[in-house]
Amino acid sequence: MAESRAWLSGQGLVRPQQGRMLAGVCQGIARRYGMPVFLVRVLTVVAALAGVGLVAYPAAWVLIPNEKAAGS
Repeated sequence: MAESRAWLSGQGLVRPQQGRMLAGVCQGIARRYGMPVFLVRVLTVVAALAGVGLVAYPAAWVLIPNEKAAGS
């Protein structure tokens, strides 16, 4: 799992410390891909209602490193 986190942080995908609502997953994805965070959050809710997000969000929470830990 450490290799996955290192690869994701190398790609610029990290969970920021500022602007979080829950874990910072949506904020990190929005920042990485230059999307409005509101759009990412809406898409996450839609995915959760469809059932996919119930697995994807917790998986992203575990896999995407925190911003502070990304440099470590």
